[in-house]
Formats: sequence, structure tokens, C-alpha cells
Amino acid sequence: AVYRRNANIIWIVDNRQKGIATEQTLITVQASQQYSRQMWNAPDERLLNALKLELATYMDSNATIREAQLKRWRYARPLISHAERCLYAKSHLPLLFTGDGFGEGRIEGAYLSGIAAGQRALMDFVNIPS
Repeated sequence: AVYRRNANIIWIVDNRQKGIATEQTLITVQASQQYSRQMWNAPDERLLNALKLELATYMDSNATIREAQLKRWRYARPLISHAERCLYAKSHLPLLFTGDGFGEGRIEGAYLSGIAAGQRALMDFVNIPS
């Protein structure tokens, strides 16, 4: 995997490393938040071509791209993050808020946020006999 902090493409990974692809080389490329906002309204083909040009730096000269798919996630990353793993709002109906906006962020943070909320729910909502 390649992580580039201040570039249009910030993350490049071979899906074999993630255990997703086995036979063919499948690459996942992620654009930066700034670049994604800038290019949001660009036609798919224009954006795909721009990403392919940037990716070419990392490709072997004999490699070819057989297929490319563009996925746009408007709300892929939280704009505001909270240090706590979950937020407990106590009112007449208690609420727990969880997700990748809590704790570390990303998918792992969302998972850990859900675990923290489950533990909080067990402590506060379930009457467990001692």
C-alpha cells in the first residue's frame, strides 16, 4: 500500500494485500478530500482519466488498465470527529451515537465505536442480576 499525504491520490493498495483479490491484480485508489471536492461535478470519464494519469507513475510500463470503476461517496469521511468512542445522550429516551466520527475514525474506528456503544448499552440499559 502507498499512502501519500499531500497528493490528489492519497491511497493506493493492491487488493491481494487485503485478501480480496486472488488471481488478477486489482488496485484500489482513493482521492484526497480536497481533490474529490474539486472534481465532484466533473464527468466520470474526465475524473477517471485524471486518476489514471496520476496512477501511471506507480505502474509498470507493461501494465494496462483493463477496467476502471468510479465510486463517489459524498459523505465518505466525517467533517467533525469526536475523541470519545460513542456519544451518550441521556434524555427521556436515551440515545447512543456511533460511527467513524468517534474515536480513531475510518472503518476500524466505526467498529470500535459500535463495540463501545454496545458496552455502554449493557451498563446503562440492561438490568443484569448480580
